Amino acid sequence: MKKAIFLMVLALVFLTPQLSVHADGPDQMIIINKVNNQLYYFDDGTLIRQFPVATGKEDTPTPEGAFTLANKIKNRPWYKENIPGGAANNPLGKRWLGLKVGHNRGHMYGIHGNIRESSIGKYVTNGCIRMHNNDVYWLFNQVAVGTPVIVTRFQGNVEEFAARSGYHVMTWDGEMVDEFQIGRVETLRPMKLYSYNEKGEPIAMQWVPANTRYQVYATDGKGTYTVGSNKYLLYTTPNDTKYELVPSYIKR
Repeated sequence: MKKAIFLMVLALVFLTPQLSVHADGPDQMIIINKVNNQLYYFDDGTLIRQFPVATGKEDTPTPEGAFTLANKIKNRPWYKENIPGGAANNPLGKRWLGLKVGHNRGHMYGIHGNIRESSIGKYVTNGCIRMHNNDVYWLFNQVAVGTPVIVTRFQGNVEEFAARSGYHVMTWDGEMVDEFQIGRVETLRPMKLYSYNEKGEPIAMQWVPANTRYQVYATDGKGTYTVGSNKYLLYTTPNDTKYELVPSYIKR
């Protein structure tokens, strides 16, 4: 399902510079948060995976802004030290995802592998984004050239951040939001789940443990929730459950 990615000004609540993403790329997005050195990969409106990364040192920072993935290269040589691509001592590892930053078309800054796994999570690079080798192999096989890439700093929920950046997000903490879902409820203690009999009357079906989460399709405001694709009921009190409305960033 193709969704347009529109140019927007990010909300000031995130305290980030003005960023935007391109409308002509694939329905994917990468967000790199330098606050916690995490990379987030979205596809088809869904937060698919999250990875730890290493980013630039104070004197060679990773550039921040809205970029695009310009190229994908296997076993790229490290030209600075004339190290062949694929060599065991090549600091780029065996996968390179080049970023179009300004006039540079994907050969100066990139997302790549490493030869020092212990560096991941730290601020140690010359400006590139470094990943665990297994992680960058996976990402290399998934992401398409032309994908928008945002490198920035923010606090809070990455799905909301992506939505405020113009990406059509359809997940809430990694879970797809159903078309008719109005919220979610989490049990705080073991409790009974009810179903309907042939007369349309609720009957106890099974016990569910604490910390079970359900999509909610209707509620009477007094602690009764219709859950499980409109098939089941939870009868609760405020101390039994935690209820949340679908976030406003979800557009249906």
